[in-house]
Amino acid sequence: FNQTEIVEFSPENQQIVTLHFTGTQAPMTLQTLEACSILRGTLKHLVISNSRELESTTLLELISKSFSCLHSLSLKMLPSPARNISPLSSIKSLRELDISNSQCTFDETLFSHFKSLTIFVADNTRIGNTSLLHLAQCPLTAVSLRFCQFIEDEGISAILSSSSLESIDLSSSNVTDNCILLMTEENHGVTQLHLSNNSQITDSSGEKLLTFLPSLIKLYISGTRITDKTISALYASPFLRTLYISNNPGCTYRIGQYIRFMRVKELSTDMEGNPESFGWIAYQDLESLRITSKECVDPVAPFIIQSKTLQNLEVNGMAFTPSTLRQIASEKTNLHSLRLYLPFDDPLVSFLFIHTPVPEIAV
Repeated sequence: FNQTEIVEFSPENQQIVTLHFTGTQAPMTLQTLEACSILRGTLKHLVISNSRELESTTLLELISKSFSCLHSLSLKMLPSPARNISPLSSIKSLRELDISNSQCTFDETLFSHFKSLTIFVADNTRIGNTSLLHLAQCPLTAVSLRFCQFIEDEGISAILSSSSLESIDLSSSNVTDNCILLMTEENHGVTQLHLSNNSQITDSSGEKLLTFLPSLIKLYISGTRITDKTISALYASPFLRTLYISNNPGCTYRIGQYIRFMRVKELSTDMEGNPESFGWIAYQDLESLRITSKECVDPVAPFIIQSKTLQNLEVNGMAFTPSTLRQIASEKTNLHSLRLYLPFDDPLVSFLFIHTPVPEIAV
């Protein structure tokens, strides 16, 4: 199949278990999908990334009839109109559903047909509260609703009420403090929370995150209105390992007095103010650091070089001059990866590739 990018073959039983149709050379056709119906009893994972030229109802009916053993299904960019997704509910084995970037309007009551979903992804769709209220009845462990502008606190709170939920991504989705404050003890299993780019998230909910989510391991809360108060509240977390707090104007260089005593391994932060105040980097057990700065912070470089644990560094903005980046790449011998936002033809890029021991460099 010239439209197939990925085929996963199971050597144990000599069967194809995964198909990924990208449609990079030509749009997905029903003939192609019908030809794969011989995999009816064996195919477990199906991804269709380009089905825009198909009539959606026919596509969904064919999938439900031809692949009754699917565990996961991804239908990105589902064509409009795709109001009736009920045919998929006949796939009793379906556990994971991804309808990202489908700009059609769904009949939201149809989500009541899905009873066994554990992973649901609907990034950048028109999904609304009614859908979430129905989906909340599923044993969901992971949900992603990034860039969903039609969901409100009621629907999100319903999803959050699931006692099985472990991870939820609500980035850029108009989430408010009220939604977070509605969390209860049932949410104590959530270990990964994405709240970035929601301007209505403030310290009112940020300071109480650990009260609701004591087991939180990964927190992404960049681009909000939290301040140092939220960071000081997170200081008490015994489990937090990943913390993204960049692009928060209310967070100052003073956060170092809290972070230096935390057990965070992966950190994304702005570097504003006195560079010398970031000396804690040298002693923190960081493994990955993502720096954003509008000003040069070359004095921070020695702290990065001194760190015995830091292996991955990402630099955004004008944080370091070219000479300082050369110094970091050359002298920090335990650096595993370096990511820079530079043009590929920048002279610094060729220098780093040729003259430094860093195994992985991305630009």
